[in-house]
Amino acid sequence: MRNILLLILTIFSLTADAQLANNDRSSANLMVERHRFRDISQVHMVQAQNHFKFLNFDEAIIEANHAVAANPNKAEAFLLRARIKMYMGMDTEAQADLQAAGRLNPYITQIYGLNGPDAQMELLAFEPDRIYGELELDHLLLYYDVYMDKQLAFVDEDEQTDIFEMSDMLDVLFEKSYPEAVEILKQYSDVGSLKAMAYDLMGLIYLRAEQMEKADFHFKEAIVIDPDYAMGWYNLAHLNRLQEQPEKALKNVERAIQLDENLVIAYFERAQIKKRLGKVKEAIEDYDRIIHQESQFYQQIYLNRGVALKTAGLYGAAIADMDKAIFAEPENPLSLKSRGNLYLVSGFYNKAIFDFTRAIELDSSLGEAYFNRGVAQLLNLDPFAACYDWTKALELGYKRASEKLSCFCMH
Repeated sequence: MRNILLLILTIFSLTADAQLANNDRSSANLMVERHRFRDISQVHMVQAQNHFKFLNFDEAIIEANHAVAANPNKAEAFLLRARIKMYMGMDTEAQADLQAAGRLNPYITQIYGLNGPDAQMELLAFEPDRIYGELELDHLLLYYDVYMDKQLAFVDEDEQTDIFEMSDMLDVLFEKSYPEAVEILKQYSDVGSLKAMAYDLMGLIYLRAEQMEKADFHFKEAIVIDPDYAMGWYNLAHLNRLQEQPEKALKNVERAIQLDENLVIAYFERAQIKKRLGKVKEAIEDYDRIIHQESQFYQQIYLNRGVALKTAGLYGAAIADMDKAIFAEPENPLSLKSRGNLYLVSGFYNKAIFDFTRAIELDSSLGEAYFNRGVAQLLNLDPFAACYDWTKALELGYKRASEKLSCFCMH
């Protein structure tokens, strides 16, 4: 029985999304958290999770006790403390906390997967490793324009004409079918100053067509032609990340930055890679650097830094970044869904429901938003609304909704 409880209590930890913040968080970050959460129970919960992550059980239980004391009506705090106590061998005390959580919210032990045969999988359609807000093509093309401008100073008149032609047709290139675009680029693959870029752009076209092997070949050919061509290294790193090869990706993006320290998109890529590798603090440092020197993809920076801050356990700061991303693009459903996720795991169910609803209004195909809104509805003690949302999520193809429907809506 104890092993079963240990297993199902572990599921609850998934809602913390592997919080990796260092135990020596700055007082400034704590002040942000306190401002956001007012009763500071959530701050203590995050600190408890961080201590628990590093197996510092004594410190973890102290923070969990503070969380319960700060807000005795927070079922999630009792649930977290139960998990820590179970791992410390305090089975009787853990059961008492589970019962307390159930009295405060009759659905919470079920929704978090703590009821034996009804144990569910992870709570949210949160997908913490998913990459949010990839850069638009327009942002990339700006860097090709800069590269061609630099080449003009080193070529003869004939090649200058080729560069001007290439620059004029760059936008049009990506509006064409990819076979036609590749044929156009082949015309420039023998122009010395444009050869590496021509192969690189062919790789980018193949990447957009999801022909990964051809993309890989052309990116590698570009950096063979010109080993100092930073965009080739950047695009190869981006491809490596998409192919779930983060170590290779990091090595290649570091080379791009070494070649061109002003290649801001390379810092964005490095932050994405480091976030995937679990180096959350370093990822946040890269996002900070970009924010200080670039405003062209404001929304993507704040959205992604917000996800990294959440993973680091800095929920208040994460929500602040989501606020900025939404201010930049109020009609972006992904930002609203992401902030809704944060409100949900923070226990602000009404705010979560509002954000999920707005995201659904903007994009009615978001099965994940319906799924998560259903979780928020149930934790907000509205099972009928929850079942409606999970039904909609299933209709939209989000198959995990069937788990919740069978557990909570078929009785």
